[in-house]
Amino acid sequence: MTSRHALETPNHAPSISHTKDGRWFISHGMGARDLKNLVPLLSKYGMQADLQPPPPDADLKARAIPGSTANDEARAHMLDVVQRFVRTWTYADMPWREAQDAGLLWAPIRKPHENALDEHWLTRRSFADVAHPEHRRSFRYPTSKWLSTATSWQVGRRAPLLGEDTGTVLGEPARRPSVPARPRGVPHPRLSVLHNKPFPLQGVKILDFAWFLASAGGTRFLAAMGAESYKVEWKDNPDTRLAAMAPVGGRAAREAATGPLPGVKDPDMGGQFNNKNAGKRGISLNIRHPKGLQIAKDLVRICDVVAEGFSPGVLQRLGLGYDVMKRIRPDIIYIQQSGMGTHGTYGRMRTVGPVAAAFAGQGDMSGLPEPAMPVGWGYSYLDWMGAYGYALAILGALYHRERTGEGQWIDASQCESGLFLTGTSILDWSANGREWRRYGNRSPYKQAAPHGAYRCAGTDRWIAVACFTDEEWRAVATVAGSRRGWTTGVSPRWRIA
Repeated sequence: MTSRHALETPNHAPSISHTKDGRWFISHGMGARDLKNLVPLLSKYGMQADLQPPPPDADLKARAIPGSTANDEARAHMLDVVQRFVRTWTYADMPWREAQDAGLLWAPIRKPHENALDEHWLTRRSFADVAHPEHRRSFRYPTSKWLSTATSWQVGRRAPLLGEDTGTVLGEPARRPSVPARPRGVPHPRLSVLHNKPFPLQGVKILDFAWFLASAGGTRFLAAMGAESYKVEWKDNPDTRLAAMAPVGGRAAREAATGPLPGVKDPDMGGQFNNKNAGKRGISLNIRHPKGLQIAKDLVRICDVVAEGFSPGVLQRLGLGYDVMKRIRPDIIYIQQSGMGTHGTYGRMRTVGPVAAAFAGQGDMSGLPEPAMPVGWGYSYLDWMGAYGYALAILGALYHRERTGEGQWIDASQCESGLFLTGTSILDWSANGREWRRYGNRSPYKQAAPHGAYRCAGTDRWIAVACFTDEEWRAVATVAGSRRGWTTGVSPRWRIA
């Protein structure tokens, strides 16, 4: 049940590769644009095998979107060549940074505690040591999902012991919000059908350069709360439109289907695009052109938030950096989210969900025990986690501005949203010296049998079963097997009492 990544069938050419000392790397994306960048890199080391650059008429603008690229022999062969290349290196020496510089989405599959020692994350204050006086020592925790000129995360004390703060909390006067809990007044407000009330973010305007799910999904949440989002695209650089396409024949064909259906080719019918951009307005704008840049500046003047998800420095090089925005509107909120963040040592390292998860530690946390390969968390988990953090950062900035009148620049990263998901394993390493180890389908903290995913009759059909008590076992045996004599002829200790 591994290596699917939202596809109908298992992927028999996994995108992770084994180093010669037993560690793993991910190499995501094996389309024409990746092949163009891959061949020169492998040729430098004499390991390109029979790979050739893509033909002149190949579409180099197409992007491989997690979970939407069909498997084929050409892609599988590219992955085989990459795996042979990776197997010639140790984990420490693998030139993945060189691959990133060449435009390839490669990254190490890290163990969670390795991030807690990384200078990049320590520079960004993504981790901090929190004192535990009762133990006379400090433990390391994930402590920040973004940096900001006004609302960066603050490291507090450790969680209170049971009853430690009860008296203090009960003795406090009732708290009152410093900002009225009501939306802005606007002419003809839209009302919630369910509650017949105005949406909380009505009147908030967003100049939305966000794309891909990790950033565009964040502004989609704000649009659902009433914000007016102006999504900016350009015909030569559109968002990921051709993914999760509606089926040919529509809903009727889908309901009658017994297998995968071909998707339509209309770029306005992409399920993924429409999901992450629901409720937004769209504008086609080329800000590389002076007129387009001026229109963008005029939009900054009337907007509360400028949101983007490009590699660090893209908008600045196009003449729309935070300093320019702030001169136009001093209280503007500017949020950017890249793979690793602008500040720190990794610079322009690029990610998508699976690559971010590999680097943040989730990629190593699921699967059978070593030496089996890790299998990650399925679909692009950190795309949605990045979107949640992105939206939360904007909401905090809007609240701060309502209280103080101050705008800000927020520097978020997709990977940092994943670091928080490794908090328990980081604390276990910090407190007890235990590095994370995969345990497959076993129950790690409570005895259970059976406990796993089991193959069923049919093609690629499975069921998960977990029994923690004798009573649960007897119930499973009664439902699943007693009618067929499934429990007869076995040891008395396993029979139904």
